[in-house]
Amino acid sequence: MVVADHSKAAHAAGSRGKGINALNAVIQLFNGIKCTAPAASDRCTYTWNHYSWRRCAKFIPEYASARFFIRVSTWKREEKVSAKIRNIAEGAAMATGSMVNIERFQNEVHDFIINQSLDEIVGEKLTLLGEEVKGKDSGIGSTYAGNVSHVVPTAHAYIKKSPG
Repeated sequence: MVVADHSKAAHAAGSRGKGINALNAVIQLFNGIKCTAPAASDRCTYTWNHYSWRRCAKFIPEYASARFFIRVSTWKREEKVSAKIRNIAEGAAMATGSMVNIERFQNEVHDFIINQSLDEIVGEKLTLLGEEVKGKDSGIGSTYAGNVSHVVPTAHAYIKKSPG
């Protein structure tokens, strides 16, 4: 998700009261997300990029953005987290007087459909090759194959990726 705030640039010293700082809306967005984070039961990862290259430091920036890659355990949870971030962004824009534009940039990654039979076959073959295969309850896997698993049978073996 990309959240971009557009406002009104002005000279920071000479016309301070005439500008609306877009960066303030992005800062408020992060503060809002930080306030709701302890209630989240799933890990939510995001990256942030700030763009204000059109003006120098003497100007109140008319553009700032935050880019979020949302990663949680289920698609349903992702929809809820996205809606919450959208609401926080709209509230931050309203509070600061800027305009917000929200776009999705990532593929929608749906829940992984486990094919138990295929997992067992792959696990047996990996064990024969000397890999230590763990059961599903041994940890959290990392995959973006959820969409593929809705189209074709997909395996997701839990193997050790590092010593220890």
